[in-house]
Amino acid sequence: MEEPDQVSPQVTEETSPNKLSVETNSKQETPEEFESPDALEEEKFREDASPTLNDQQDSFNSEKESDLQASVDQKVPTEELENQIIQYCEENGCLWEDDEFPAGLISLYNDPEKVPDYDKNGGCEQWLRPNELAENPVVFLNDVSPGDVEQGALGDCWFLGSLCVVSTHVDLIHRLFVNTEHVLQYGFVTCQFFKNGEWQQVIVDTRIPYNSGYGGPIYGHCKDTNEMWIPLLEKAYAKLHGGYEMLHGGKMTEALVDLTGEASEKYNLKDPDTASLVDSGEFWTMLIKYHKQGNLLGCANAVKNSDGEQHQEMASEGIWNNHAYGILDVREIKGLKLVRIRNPWGEGEWKGAFADEDEEWDKHRGLKDELNYEFGRDGTWWMTYEDWLKHYNKLYVGRVFSEKWQKYSIDGKWEGKTAGGPAPSQIDRDEETSQNIKLDSDDKWFNNPQYRITVYKKTQVFISLMQEDQKLSGKPYMPCNFLVVKTNDKRNRIWEKDKDEVIAEAADGLQRFGQREITRDIVLEPSEGKKQVNYVIIPNLELEGKKLEAETSKKNKGRAFWLRIFTSQPIDLWELSETLEIQKKGEWNEKTAGGRKAVKGRDNPIWCTNPQYFLQIYKTTLLKIIVRKTGRLRQARGHNVGMVVCQAPQKPGSKKIAQTNTKKNLNSLQEIPKYEKERKLQILSNEWYVESYYQFEDYSCLFLELEPNHGPFLVVPSLSQENIQANYSLTIFSNYEVTLEKLEDSQNVVISGEWNNETAGGSHLYEKPFVTQIEKSTWASNPKYLLKFESQGYIRAKVTLSRPEKLWSSRIARNTVGCMMGLYVFDELLTRPIKSKLLRDPTFMPINEITEVIEDESPSESGYTLMPATYENGIKGPFILSVSSDDKFTISKVEEET
Repeated sequence: MEEPDQVSPQVTEETSPNKLSVETNSKQETPEEFESPDALEEEKFREDASPTLNDQQDSFNSEKESDLQASVDQKVPTEELENQIIQYCEENGCLWEDDEFPAGLISLYNDPEKVPDYDKNGGCEQWLRPNELAENPVVFLNDVSPGDVEQGALGDCWFLGSLCVVSTHVDLIHRLFVNTEHVLQYGFVTCQFFKNGEWQQVIVDTRIPYNSGYGGPIYGHCKDTNEMWIPLLEKAYAKLHGGYEMLHGGKMTEALVDLTGEASEKYNLKDPDTASLVDSGEFWTMLIKYHKQGNLLGCANAVKNSDGEQHQEMASEGIWNNHAYGILDVREIKGLKLVRIRNPWGEGEWKGAFADEDEEWDKHRGLKDELNYEFGRDGTWWMTYEDWLKHYNKLYVGRVFSEKWQKYSIDGKWEGKTAGGPAPSQIDRDEETSQNIKLDSDDKWFNNPQYRITVYKKTQVFISLMQEDQKLSGKPYMPCNFLVVKTNDKRNRIWEKDKDEVIAEAADGLQRFGQREITRDIVLEPSEGKKQVNYVIIPNLELEGKKLEAETSKKNKGRAFWLRIFTSQPIDLWELSETLEIQKKGEWNEKTAGGRKAVKGRDNPIWCTNPQYFLQIYKTTLLKIIVRKTGRLRQARGHNVGMVVCQAPQKPGSKKIAQTNTKKNLNSLQEIPKYEKERKLQILSNEWYVESYYQFEDYSCLFLELEPNHGPFLVVPSLSQENIQANYSLTIFSNYEVTLEKLEDSQNVVISGEWNNETAGGSHLYEKPFVTQIEKSTWASNPKYLLKFESQGYIRAKVTLSRPEKLWSSRIARNTVGCMMGLYVFDELLTRPIKSKLLRDPTFMPINEITEVIEDESPSESGYTLMPATYENGIKGPFILSVSSDDKFTISKVEEET
């Protein structure tokens, strides 16, 4: 959420909607709050104009300038740069001037030729050193307190309001100053802020923007003019962001993190879940607990006008809308619930009950002393909790964790495949029609970065997910989220989302929008009797499609994030390995657009013409297999994508083919390998396979766990209808290495055929009276195909005859012998077959798939004639003829002589 900004105590400034953090135990809110309308243009301008974080060091207008700039470019440690500055100042008898952040308009404004409204009535007249601003300047005077902080013309109440509450922890303020020894002698100070997952040190000179009309610094300053810690810290923060104007509008939650290195939360008091906590009294208990634990608290009343805009304006009883306030104390005393508020302006106070000099103090004598409170126009007051609820609708919490807590930080990136997008909805497996038909799985989310934590005892776990600061990167925040998922798997990532195992979700509900940080506070513990329990944290962007690809492409260097985990007990933390990836590209063309395996319950005889891929695994492997349309989308519109995964053609063991009395003993004592890299013609009823549901038009995804002893496998991608052409990609993500090889169409050819009224000739064995008169036999009318090889040397081919099992099973049951099937192979081109030309007698079997192996050291020049047949003539129906060989070949239908 953007916090409200005040330009000056007299002038209000228009601001625009902002985005909110996720809160612990609360719902997210609709983006509200405040940033200048031209913020995006300003940030775009600053992306090139502002120095990078590592370059925000120093150069000099001297002969040593190039040497020092080289030190900056080489990222010399800050301490070494400080020594170089000191040496330069001693040699030249001067105070240091920071050319990286000069005393001029370029450091004040995003566009030096365009002065913002907040400076049009005054602005910077000159830049003065501390000893020019005060008689006895010091960085800290009597240490620090919230009363030190006063806001100037710049609308950075979100930053200064945060300083108010951080100053209640003196040690946190001192940690921001790395080196204050040289403020007066050499004219520089070194500060540090927590940005993008790490502490970043910034050196600035001590020249402060000044206007005589103000009588001091025109922006943030200390109440005592001799105290300098606020204007110096504000200048370093401005340099870090590329200029003072970059601080005009921001988020209190972000400032709290920048100043502490911890994490933040936010509550919308109007959110139904938070409102229920308020009504039950739990919210007050939480507020007390947050304060006692030393956390930092702030608040605001975010209000939009009728145009949906937010303006900083006076509301009732002295409270300003869209303005950030600090909460300094929370007390329950004498039956009262009281909250102490600090306005970073240093003036402008509450006018209701318990305001300074209010009569309520007289009704509760001694209360003022017990609270150690003094009246004064200092921008600080007490109010009742009930009044606070009426006048504020946002609570900001800067978490400050005890030193006893464990802190873990991981830098990650959503880029390429690891940009998996949002979590999918739960798959309803009840919709699956059989054990073989599987609903499509999630095709992206599982590839998001994943981190496993192991918890050994009851542990409070606070998780923060941060994006790169948009004021530094120029990139707007993207909606993001993370899930915490319980797992029993000690090795593997989460491949499927099981809603019953989701322990927590940071961005719950539909109100997801861009914000720098989202958080979640949960308690994890092993179940009774268990020594440990494992969880996986999965961060993701809430973007899909082309927008996700554009934001996370490698060309755009992806989207960086930082995952930080704070735990009350030690845990183990691992980053899980990315998936392994294999991708093939292909097409469904006029020869390979075979369509779905079965249509309306009937086997599709040309399904086997689809592209097929040989998949080999070597150990039990988890896989996501994804087929995605990539081209000719308009042609394939309305036709869904799917696939079949089945076992590759195989034999139960090696089989020796007996020697035969044929012209050529082509496969005498030949061993057929157990597995063959060849096409699957059909899947028989007793064979294992998985088919996708053909749910979506653009992709199909199957999640499988495969065992090596069940493989090898074939992957057959297809569209839902045959003869529809398109391009596709086939991608396999796995946890172990696999190999994927496309069966080349030229080496694995499939032809569909049919025995009809003219071609259902049967076998020569069935027509016994005509065995000696081949030319009179009907078996010669069966379909014939010419198989021809280019090689004149050794060749080997496997020929498979197959027919659809579902279509033929009832026929075989009625006429087992007559429906037996066999394949004739002749050693030359024949339009009228002659038995003497047979390579061997065919074997007729009452099955739906038979195989013959052709092997020849000197192949026939005219080729080989293949003739599929049933045992009895007149048996009609479709069949498939497949040839696979490593040798180049052609196969074509032989036309009958007229």
